Amino acid sequence: MSQTPLPSPILTLRILGKFLIGDREGIETVAQCGKVILVAALFIVSAGLARNYDHHLLWEELLWIGGPFGMAFFSSGFIFCVLKIFGGLDYPEEKFGNYLSFLRCFLMTAPMAWLYGFPIEQWSGVLTASIFNFTVLMIVSFWRVALMIRVTSVLFGHHPARAFALIAIPASVEMFFATLVQSINIVGIMSGVTLDEGEQFLLTATGIVTMGSVVLFVIAIIVGCVSRKFQMISRRREMGKIKISRMVWGLAVLATVGWLVLAVPHQKRLLAHLRIENFIRADDFAGLSSFLEGKTRSDFPKNRKLYPWALTSHRSPNSRMKILLSEEVMPSWFEREIEQEVLKWIDEKDRPENSLEMEKSLYEEIQNHPRAQELADRLTPGVRVDQLFSAE
Repeated sequence: MSQTPLPSPILTLRILGKFLIGDREGIETVAQCGKVILVAALFIVSAGLARNYDHHLLWEELLWIGGPFGMAFFSSGFIFCVLKIFGGLDYPEEKFGNYLSFLRCFLMTAPMAWLYGFPIEQWSGVLTASIFNFTVLMIVSFWRVALMIRVTSVLFGHHPARAFALIAIPASVEMFFATLVQSINIVGIMSGVTLDEGEQFLLTATGIVTMGSVVLFVIAIIVGCVSRKFQMISRRREMGKIKISRMVWGLAVLATVGWLVLAVPHQKRLLAHLRIENFIRADDFAGLSSFLEGKTRSDFPKNRKLYPWALTSHRSPNSRMKILLSEEVMPSWFEREIEQEVLKWIDEKDRPENSLEMEKSLYEEIQNHPRAQELADRLTPGVRVDQLFSAE
């Protein structure tokens, strides 16, 4: 017996909120609202801004806007393929085999990513910020998985246990590869250099999540096998044409504009940081000195090293040494930070052999520099220059 269509509803802020907490009415409304894709696009842009406004130059690193769209379509497509193959979905009257309904709900989880935008780095140290950001990432990830489990149950009538298996299996696979790549990146980028507290935490945490994703996959497989014969529950109710309220459109536009406005001071700091990098690349220490005149450390990103690691071959401190040996006058706060980076490198005990070989000629050159002993006295008073700058 066919169900009587409900009166044409309106997607309001209340319905959007109900969707985000997994309410049936909210899910059914979002799934059947054709124009919600446009709202979701604005939400995805705002979510990309929330993730990146204080980490990347928005006009140069456009992955912040293309990446979320690409990953959203890839991830939703991958998960839906699992649903289609193992879930037995069959809504012949709907184009694209129910994918559009699923995609609408998947994309409308984007506002969850606004939580990433809390600038904890501005008021805390590296370790606290790393713990906070990783915790938020886990909360949002599990919230999104839980919501899509509920969406699968509401739209396609699967028992909650069956829906859990159908979503958790592909989600755990994605989680495994994402965290594995992250762990490899951290090790690769920082190989031969002692990790700071934040990097150590992230490396450990991503390793735990990688193993946790394997456990989740096994559990999901077991639940999937057990739940194959569970009875289907009622499917979604059909609705008429759904309109989107002005308040929802307004929220989408306001969120996008709001994150752009919030990004302005952070983008200025990131641009200033990039200019330092460009001066160092060109060995233009006179220009660097002139640029830094009148500036303070607060004019640059708080928890980002002033000297980019990317500029050093095998983390060799060559350009940093050149800065400290330069005749140009640099602000004391800048020199102190560079000196700390050089001392960190000198004290490093686990440098790779190829790096040590490359440094021998560098250290010989430094030892013969007329200001070498002066620099040695600044870094470690009482230590001879040949003792300090030695690759042995």
